[in-house]
Amino acid sequence: REFFGKPSMETRPQEGHGQKGEFNDSQEMEKRQQEMDRRRKEMETKQIEMMKRSLKEMEKQLARTRSFFDKHAAKGVPIPSECTNALDTISKMIETMKAATTMEDLQNAGMEEMQDHFQTINDCRMKVEQLARIPQMLKQVDREIARMERNWNRTKKNAPPETAGIVSEGDALFQNIKDTRKKLGDLSQHDDMEDFQTALEDGVFGRFDELRSVIQRLEASRNAKKFLSQAPRMLKELERIIVRKKKDGEDISKLTELLGQMKLQIGTITGLKPGSEEFQDAVEELAGLGQAFHEAAGATDENRANFFGQQGSEASQHQPLLKLPDSFQGFGGMRGN
Repeated sequence: REFFGKPSMETRPQEGHGQKGEFNDSQEMEKRQQEMDRRRKEMETKQIEMMKRSLKEMEKQLARTRSFFDKHAAKGVPIPSECTNALDTISKMIETMKAATTMEDLQNAGMEEMQDHFQTINDCRMKVEQLARIPQMLKQVDREIARMERNWNRTKKNAPPETAGIVSEGDALFQNIKDTRKKLGDLSQHDDMEDFQTALEDGVFGRFDELRSVIQRLEASRNAKKFLSQAPRMLKELERIIVRKKKDGEDISKLTELLGQMKLQIGTITGLKPGSEEFQDAVEELAGLGQAFHEAAGATDENRANFFGQQGSEASQHQPLLKLPDSFQGFGGMRGN
């Protein structure tokens, strides 16, 4: 029994020692957590203060933008409703943010959507600037239409009777251009630039191209008799070139081939209706053969005969921001912190 007696003090467990250590660890963790919370709160407060200071700059930007819209509206420029709606929305959001005390308050004020509203306003500014340029664009269109009208009237004046169909086609095209110009005036009173640009490009400048083609055909038809009467003389000139080349001992096989093709092409042109698209295409093909002939003959620019290449050439010569402050950037990335 003595041998198995009470344990000595050195080997007896220290009652309460483990519990005390655990208590101290818990206190330490709690202190660390409190310190982290304090720092987080401090950082959040600084962030909120910095954002609130930025709100003043945002208000200045909004005031300048509102003044921009008001100035253009006073000049009769239509202001899209989404522009003023976005301005009003951001203004209300700023007032709510001024009263925020936590990041959650800012988040609830719609801060995440603010960038989208800013982008809407910036897009609106660009659209309004385009709309503001429409009056000047219409003046240019009117000048181009007046120039084209003079050209068309000059071309169709004293047109031969056989070209009546071409003249009617040109008149219809020009009337279509004038109708589109009236439509542009109506579209300029709305805020849809896409419709305006489509009408301008297709209904005016696109029609200009078509009218130029008609002018070219009309001139070709008017000059058809002269063109055909000159063809034999031009062919004889080319034949003399071949004879001269042959005397000089040069190879004339290519020139002879091209001359034969031109003779056939002239025969084809003679059977076509003057002023028709087929007639004009055939004349252009003949001009290409003439160009190839003179290149093969080694003609220079000075002495190269323009083999019917000027048909209608005269007519063909008439071808004219809101920004989020840095303190607001990356707001979405700090929500999970």
